[in-house]
Amino acid sequence: GVGEARYKELICNNLDPLFDCFIGLSPAGRLFAAAARLGAITKRAIKQNPTLWSLVNTARRLRSRL
Repeated sequence: GVGEARYKELICNNLDPLFDCFIGLSPAGRLFAAAARLGAITKRAIKQNPTLWSLVNTARRLRSRL
């Protein structure tokens, strides 16, 4: 599975790089793939920007209080 854990090193020494792949085969699929790709790019940008990530966490805390 995805993620790092010590027990996984006991079972297997290989590391497999992970990546997202969005391939649309039909016109609707291409539209969905483009939206999914944009979502992944946006998510990565937010997680890599400390200010945006802080805003997201603040919004989550406020939402959980409602």
